[in-house]
Amino acid sequence: ASKARQDQQDRLLEELEQAMNERDLLRLNDLEVEVLQIGLEDLDLVKRAMELRKKLEKSSEILSSLASEMRAAQHKAQSTDGISAKEIDAVSQALSEAKKEGVDDSDAKVAEANALIKKLEKQIEVQKDLDKIVEDTEKNKKKKKDMMKVLTDAVASAAALGINTTSARKIKDWVTTVEQEESETNKVELAERRKKNLDRLKEATKDELEQHAMERLSKLASDRHKELIEAASDDNVYELKKYYKIRTNEDYTETLAEEERPIAAKLKLWSRPKPIPKSIMKLGDEQNRTAMRINRAILQYCGDMSTSFPATVAQYMLVKGLEDPAMCDEIYIQLCKHVYVNPKPESADRAWLLMCMASKTFPPSEAFAPYLINFLIKHQNLPGLPGNYARLCIVQLDATIELGPSLYKPNLEEIQQYRKRPPILAPINMVTGEIMQYPITPDLRVAQVVEMIRRQQGIVEEDIETPTWGIFVKDGKENGKPHPKVRLEAFYRHYNPSKIRHINLFLEHWKGKEEELFAKLVEKYGPEPTDKLQKKKTMLSVPVTGAMNAVKMLGLTSDRKAPPAPQTGWPLPWWAHLGDVFLRMT
Repeated sequence: ASKARQDQQDRLLEELEQAMNERDLLRLNDLEVEVLQIGLEDLDLVKRAMELRKKLEKSSEILSSLASEMRAAQHKAQSTDGISAKEIDAVSQALSEAKKEGVDDSDAKVAEANALIKKLEKQIEVQKDLDKIVEDTEKNKKKKKDMMKVLTDAVASAAALGINTTSARKIKDWVTTVEQEESETNKVELAERRKKNLDRLKEATKDELEQHAMERLSKLASDRHKELIEAASDDNVYELKKYYKIRTNEDYTETLAEEERPIAAKLKLWSRPKPIPKSIMKLGDEQNRTAMRINRAILQYCGDMSTSFPATVAQYMLVKGLEDPAMCDEIYIQLCKHVYVNPKPESADRAWLLMCMASKTFPPSEAFAPYLINFLIKHQNLPGLPGNYARLCIVQLDATIELGPSLYKPNLEEIQQYRKRPPILAPINMVTGEIMQYPITPDLRVAQVVEMIRRQQGIVEEDIETPTWGIFVKDGKENGKPHPKVRLEAFYRHYNPSKIRHINLFLEHWKGKEEELFAKLVEKYGPEPTDKLQKKKTMLSVPVTGAMNAVKMLGLTSDRKAPPAPQTGWPLPWWAHLGDVFLRMT
């Protein structure tokens, strides 16, 4: 009995220490009862645990009050009256009280409150601008058609912050009315413009394709695109569902039977293997019909509907984007919808392939670009191919936005290659130590990639018959610290998994002060679990043995040749496709 009691005591004390490290109030409450039952209340560890429990209980009450004020402010912000300084002051006061009582800055609710206050302060400014636009327009009897730039910018600002005030609704109605009137008035002109765009498309020669590829490479990593990516990272502004041209749930589902409407509205921007009832964006009648045909083409290519000619339906989608620029955003939104929470990996993979094709064929509109990039940023850290596709699309959009839509008709042969092997974004370490990100289409062999890089870098090959440049595979050991997001996720996974869902808020609050955040976390929880971090491996940064196995499986090397020693760089054969090697590695 004495040994059983000792085992029980050891177990309780171990669980108590773990609950203290994780600051788990519910577990501490449960353990307190068990500890008191066997008379351990005089132990120093138990006393400290009970003091922590009281402190956490008080913090919980304070945070509950803060959460209540935040909910009230958010409800008011979405009302037709909008937010006022009164609600912001109430949240700020509750936040100050929480900090006075010792609630840590790294707490999820504190970070959430700071982000909310920042957003609401911005909303007050935008509300005033909206009211002024409405007042000036009505007072001076201005023509809405002449003010479309101002009005559309105002609608976009309101949508980004979720503003639903009377002024915001009025401006949105004005924009919708003008756009519909223009669409009806300019039907003939729009048809002629589409025909002109279609007629200008031509079959590209090999030399033209090479020249176009080099021109695209020259436009990568522009400062303008970096600024766009930085701006697009703000979820509060550029989350996809906030794009103002997306139909309301009522509008989107009005043609459906009553019982089908709730689920269709809920899954408006989620993957669904059924044709859409309407275009997702508010479009004219003819464009709406085209959008529905494009949706069927996407479903057919992805295998959710049957077709004998997948490359042809992909080509149809791409041509429609080139023919009518107004359809580009609709196509991108439909592709985002199809990859989002898609339960079928193969269907999602094929939709990503379409996204890769589209992002090098036609640009999104200036207004929609940050929303699209925000969506891609959220998917760029996914493991395997989906993360690669998202990163590739972000890079490809740099050149596509700069150069505009392609002048060449999408080639069926090239489209077919996408089903054989993936397009990839290859981070290639140059001999200078610089790492360059190269978009590689499925049809390119290693020799073509080397030649493309050589020309882009201005490297002179003295003897073309005996090339001295190649792409070498190196061991994938990484130096330095991982990205703060990876570190923070590993930290909370080790100490407090319940906090993982809040890491984006923490990183936003501590932006530029990440090391200070980790210092506080180490002080609070313990040492950073660096040994357990999972370092992500990317193309051409994998163990040599893995690369050798991949190339061997592809039949690109002979069994008679001895494999290179570990950590020895070796060249990929010139006839290999990088997409094949990457696919095997992933």
